Amino acid sequence: MLKKQSAPRGTRRQTLAALALACLPVTWMTASPVQAELRLAIPEDVPGLPYYVRLQAPDFAPLLAPSDGIWSAVIAYRQPDCVPEDYNLLQGLDFPNAFGCALNDGLSGFEIWDNPPGIDMSPRYYRLQTDEPLPVLFVRTDELLDAAGDGVLRLVDIEALPSLRIGMADTFIELGHVKTDPFIHITASGTFEDGNRFALTHTLAAAETLGLTGAPILRTEISYPGASEQTPRPPKPFPFAGHWFNPALGGQGMEVAFPLDQQRMVGNWYGHDASGSATWFALDSAVSPELTTTDQLGFDGIRATVSVMAAQLDNGSGPILTPVAGLTVEFESCHKAQAYFHDIAPGVELPTESFAIRNLVPVDDCRN
Repeated sequence: MLKKQSAPRGTRRQTLAALALACLPVTWMTASPVQAELRLAIPEDVPGLPYYVRLQAPDFAPLLAPSDGIWSAVIAYRQPDCVPEDYNLLQGLDFPNAFGCALNDGLSGFEIWDNPPGIDMSPRYYRLQTDEPLPVLFVRTDELLDAAGDGVLRLVDIEALPSLRIGMADTFIELGHVKTDPFIHITASGTFEDGNRFALTHTLAAAETLGLTGAPILRTEISYPGASEQTPRPPKPFPFAGHWFNPALGGQGMEVAFPLDQQRMVGNWYGHDASGSATWFALDSAVSPELTTTDQLGFDGIRATVSVMAAQLDNGSGPILTPVAGLTVEFESCHKAQAYFHDIAPGVELPTESFAIRNLVPVDDCRN
């Protein structure tokens, strides 16, 4: 049985129905923009996902929960003692009742909205993370499917499954880009009561982001590395590394990477100057010598704003970096992103319009 965590962080019931739709895997029509985007904190400004646990309807995700085909991982977002005993988790959201159930301790994040909730029907993207152990219920996939066979699956049904193992995730990050084609990426790692460890990576990507049609593409990896005095490195939370390219840009593109244990994007932009000669620029969301930019540098898990720097070698003593522009990239999935340059220095040849780019060689693919 899931135990109640320490004192709840406070319950906040929202009256805007749009908030209940914040993470639905569908595309919503929105009103015309009326103001600059909003960054709303979870749970201080908005109550977060309108779910108790991470489960999907069978017609959307046949395995119901993140599953590698053998084990399923049911992530518990909210305090278990206030989940209605008779609530069918296969319904997904429970609006507005789920908002009267506090998020589990330590769970927080933010949502980015183009317009306020109630004008737009969903945020553009969101991020969740935890700074306290978060419950993850591991059960055999065949047992979970059998328990849901009659179309009803309650939390008490999951807790009664013979294979149940409750892990506590000491690292957890969930990224979601939900305004258009849905994309969700979850990484977690933690410990069972017996000291053995687990690691989880789950990705849901709309088929359209891969140039396909049909149901979303799901990928789940679950591992049990066992007990160890040395904590294994958690899964990589940012699955966007690779070579990004758009043929319409005349051969220009970028290669990016995300250093381990850092919330940072680095890489290079390969392009050409006014004479058509090849030129390369260094990219970094954290390092910017003497750069003045209208957009603040940084990387929040979905959007990166980086310094674009021309590099010159200094007689073997190292490169001299000169900032020439800023670049903002919003990743919509492992394969699809939107980008634009800004604050371009005079005489520097870079695209001046917003453009789409695709990942030609994804390091962390969104598919099995």
